[in-house]
Amino acid sequence: LRVEHSSLRRIRSREQGLVQMTHSQLIIEDSTISDFNASFAHLYKCSFLVTHSQIAFGGVALSGRNVYAGHLAGFIDATDSVGVITNSRFYSVSGIQGGALAIESKTGAAQLVISNCHFELCAAQRGGVLSALSAAVNVSHSTFLSNSAQSGGVLHLQCDSPSHCPSSLSSSEFLNNSAVEGAVLKWTKVRPSMSGLSALNNSARYGPFEASLPTHIAVS
Repeated sequence: LRVEHSSLRRIRSREQGLVQMTHSQLIIEDSTISDFNASFAHLYKCSFLVTHSQIAFGGVALSGRNVYAGHLAGFIDATDSVGVITNSRFYSVSGIQGGALAIESKTGAAQLVISNCHFELCAAQRGGVLSALSAAVNVSHSTFLSNSAQSGGVLHLQCDSPSHCPSSLSSSEFLNNSAVEGAVLKWTKVRPSMSGLSALNNSARYGPFEASLPTHIAVS
């Protein structure tokens, strides 16, 4: 499926994903997608690319009775898939796990690359922008402004093994993000590598930048 040079607005659906795909490819290029009331795409064993696009005012409601409640991300919810998000802007997109994006590995490799993007006012219960489960995530040259979640104001990364899902954050800015745990990042078991990051005015009850569960116990 290719969405190119398009403007999609006021999209309504009673399904969990406006687009549902398996073993296929999704490309969104030079397009605007706004005012949608559910996860835009559910992908299984797919590849996807979002480039030079704007995504705004949509996703899954965080409160009240919600027929879409579950693990859903606001824009793309991908399983055993590989994706690239580049040169794009996300504004006010919400989800349950992953305000804008969620990626998970169940039976195969899963990887997501985010570069040269801007995320603002995205929100979720876990991962205000992104929730990743056993998936490799690489973020670079991007800005994250005023995103929020209960856990991981920007990113929620859960990984059991460094060899299974190595992740990295580099050359990016994190401004005014908030959470209860980890204003920018909540990670489990494996800490992502980090370099060249700028953080200002992020706030959390636990972890003004990052938070995690205990990784080891030292007895002396």
